[in-house]
Amino acid sequence: MHDDEALDLATVPGDRIVCGLLYLLTQWSVRGGCASLALAVSRHLQLLAEHPDSSAPLRANCLRLREHWLAHAIQATPEAARGALH
Repeated sequence: MHDDEALDLATVPGDRIVCGLLYLLTQWSVRGGCASLALAVSRHLQLLAEHPDSSAPLRANCLRLREHWLAHAIQATPEAARGALH
């Protein structure tokens, strides 16, 4: 997918997003904390929060956790590249 292509979340099963998220979290624990993994986790949490089948409590938790993972990404990123994470 290219940056200019919009992702239609209604066509993506929520469990696929969860599977990807679980994989990323496992990689984080195995490989250690790096900015690219933390950013990918935060993006998957955002996708799950925006998914039409997600409940309100799940959305709220995903958004709160997204901020946590985004902070990890920023902390693990060299200062010169931090602006690209927002």
